Amino acid sequence: MPDTLKKDWILTPEAFELLLALLDENREEAGKKYEELRSALEKFFEWRGARFSEELADETLDRAARKIAAGEVVRSLHHYCIGVARLVLLEAFKRRTSDERGRAEFARSATALTAPSETVEAEQCLTHCLDRLQPDNRELVIRYYDGDGGAKAVIRRSLSERFRLPGSALRMRVLRLREALELCVSRCLKSKKV
Repeated sequence: MPDTLKKDWILTPEAFELLLALLDENREEAGKKYEELRSALEKFFEWRGARFSEELADETLDRAARKIAAGEVVRSLHHYCIGVARLVLLEAFKRRTSDERGRAEFARSATALTAPSETVEAEQCLTHCLDRLQPDNRELVIRYYDGDGGAKAVIRRSLSERFRLPGSALRMRVLRLREALELCVSRCLKSKKV
C-alpha cells in the first residue's frame, strides 16, 4: 500500500472545504466528523484484508473531494465514500495481485540463476552488488522484503514515510533497485564462470 492509487490530483484547500461542508456547517464539528469518517474507512479496508488501510482511506476521501469539487451532487457523504472505497479496494487488490506475481517471478529468476553448487557464489555476488548500492537504497531494498504478513505492511508504511514516497512510488523504486540487483548478480555470476 499500501500505495496511493491515482495520485495525479492533489487535494486542494477548496475541495477539502467543500468536503467538510457536506459533513457539518460548523467547522469544528465537520473536523470531528471527518476524522470519524476516515476512521470508519480505515476499518472498512482493514476488515477486508487490504494493506495500507490508512493510505486507502485517504485516497478514498481525496477522490470524493475531487468529485465534489468537480460538481458531483452528493446526498450522503458516508454512503458516497463507501461506494468510492469499494472501487479503491478493487484497485488495491489488483495491484496486490500484480505485486505478488512480481515477487514470485523475482524468486523464480533468482532460483534459475543459481544451481545448488552456485549458491555460495550467488550469495557472494548478491552481497557485492548490495554493497555497491547507496546506503539508503540498500536499506530500502532489504527492508522492503523483510517481515511477514502485517509486519511487512508496517515496515513498508514506515519506509514510505521515511523516504517521503507514496506506496506506488516506493514500489517502483524498489522494483528498479531489484532489477539492477538482478542484472548485477547475473553479470557477477557470469564473470566468476569465465
